[in-house]
Amino acid sequence: MRLIKWYCASEVIKDNLFVGVGTGDYNDVLVQKYKDIDFKKGMVYGYNTHNQYLEEFLKFGVFGGLFFIIFMIYIVYQAVRFKNWFLVSIIFTMCAFMLVESIFERQHGVVFFSFFIPLVYLYHQLNRILKNQD
Repeated sequence: MRLIKWYCASEVIKDNLFVGVGTGDYNDVLVQKYKDIDFKKGMVYGYNTHNQYLEEFLKFGVFGGLFFIIFMIYIVYQAVRFKNWFLVSIIFTMCAFMLVESIFERQHGVVFFSFFIPLVYLYHQLNRILKNQD
């Protein structure tokens, strides 16, 4: 079923390549695509894409999707640059999980990402500063 969801999302992305369908309309458009191919479970349950990257391309088009990918790469780059291996492992785990789940569709995914990632980053930075003062 996941492949069907990804197929439908990719078809909608092709039709709305540059600007996407918007944050308020993406699920309605996706359900309409489910209706077009007669995917009954998708129509009944209103499934999302179950892929965060496809979700961003679907909502915001190429520019928003690429911005999201660049943002994730930048976080990994910063973590590697400062040798924050704990943050690198968390980000890689989240990036892998984003391939099979839309984590920002639920409140706990947003809270975890927006609270825990900066917390680990700042903790490492403060430790680095304190070690340099000794």
